[in-house]
Amino acid sequence: MALHENLRRLRNMRGLKQAVLAQVCGTSQQTYSKYETGELPVSAELVALIAAFYGISVAEIYGLPETGPPKVLDAKHQELYDKLLEAQNTIIALQQESLKNKGKRS
Repeated sequence: MALHENLRRLRNMRGLKQAVLAQVCGTSQQTYSKYETGELPVSAELVALIAAFYGISVAEIYGLPETGPPKVLDAKHQELYDKLLEAQNTIIALQQESLKNKGKRS
């Protein structure tokens, strides 16, 4: 399933309107609608923000299975994987905090 189809599916599963996701993304409902139809590309930052909003992984937004790291990594690749995972978790935490702060201002 394509990214834009997953965006629509995830939103519909939660019974949310496009306007809610548009607000989360800091865009208009019309622009968000174009993300869901595939008319506009979705940036990696927006994908991470939407994942944080839903409380799911970026992989889930893309419809990828949660497989974790490969079973056998050499030390160099394990270190890189760990850093990437840590960076992803930091981004999600910062975006969740940003969403909380945005909600307090509204």
